[in-house]
Amino acid sequence: MEEAASFHRLDSRDRRLAMEIAYGSTRFRAKLDYILNAYLAKGVQSLPETVRQILRTAVYQILHLTKIPAHACIHDAVELARVTGNSHLSKLVNAVLRGIVREERKVVFPDWQSDPAGHLEIVHSHPRHLVESWLELWSPEEVHEFCRFNNMPAPLYARLNPLKEIPSDLQDEIEPTDLGIPNCVRLNLKASPTQSRLVSEGYVTIQDPAAMLVPPLLSLKPGMRVWDVCAAPGGKATHCAEILGDTGQVVASDISLARFRSFRDLFNSIDIVCADGLHPPWERDSRPFDAILLDSPCTGWGTLRRHPDLRWRLSPSDPQRLGDLSYSLLESVCRFLRPGGVLVYATCTLSCRENQDVIRRFLQSRPNWRLETVTSLLPQPFRSMPAPEGWISIFPPQAQIDGMFAARLRNESSA
Repeated sequence: MEEAASFHRLDSRDRRLAMEIAYGSTRFRAKLDYILNAYLAKGVQSLPETVRQILRTAVYQILHLTKIPAHACIHDAVELARVTGNSHLSKLVNAVLRGIVREERKVVFPDWQSDPAGHLEIVHSHPRHLVESWLELWSPEEVHEFCRFNNMPAPLYARLNPLKEIPSDLQDEIEPTDLGIPNCVRLNLKASPTQSRLVSEGYVTIQDPAAMLVPPLLSLKPGMRVWDVCAAPGGKATHCAEILGDTGQVVASDISLARFRSFRDLFNSIDIVCADGLHPPWERDSRPFDAILLDSPCTGWGTLRRHPDLRWRLSPSDPQRLGDLSYSLLESVCRFLRPGGVLVYATCTLSCRENQDVIRRFLQSRPNWRLETVTSLLPQPFRSMPAPEGWISIFPPQAQIDGMFAARLRNESSA
């Protein structure tokens, strides 16, 4: 908490620099470690975690932030080693960084032509298991494009709340986009998002454009009763409430209430419930929902640009594990949709095991359910993207937004 408070006390320029160093050194961790290993006899993994991070951030600044003098980066790194209880390693930090500045060792990276997987793993810093999974889905050129996209800074997008008019003194903090998505804007905030009136007073919801495409697929009408199953932090739930004109009811449930953003006082129609979609708190014969949104837990491949640490936390077994979880959630929540109602299944990943395979498996077990095309419900620029089956999967470099998958399912069973 103390570190977070110190961060927000920084002026905007220093805050941007701190974020650039933190995000950049995380994105390029494999490349930075590869360089450091050329100068460390026992390798970077032999060092304490704090020292590894100090070296990574210093090397990132030396190689990528050319306006910061190398001697200043080295001095700061040595001092950090001392104040973090690693004084005995401060000379090593100094020697390694000076060696890198002088290019004392020849560092040869894996070649793109002869070893594309190794090149993507090291030069573009993505775990090998992710690279190999993607090469099974896409061409090497597409994977290369995807990895490059993931290492670019992400713009700050938001969704305007159509139920509130933005005050004139805040108008200069928003700018329109050319994505064709209703109420989608880019933000140029004067303060951090947590301190912005635009956000705290509900004029906008920070959200990537890909997420804004999902709630309209429910075909909501005023007065409907909607269940957003895995709703935290609440962006899609508030979008549903806006589409409904803050009428009807949006039940926003999640296993952790702490993950919800504060919007209790902004919408009368939203009820926040602590609930597990696998074990809903209502009875089978309770009043059914008109529409259900299942934004399922996933590997988040489509958000790696926005969450640079995520790539290092994923494991090879995650797509299958999360795909099985998503199928179980889908089987659980579908029982509470009225006959004729619509359920939208969505993720922010591009893994077939978590997307297409889940939908195919569900339809095989539920013959009274039908997959419907989403084409006509998308903004015009996105109508060429849905697959022949009717679902949509957005490849981030193609659309220049986060990746996502969404499928629209109709309950055709009789009452």
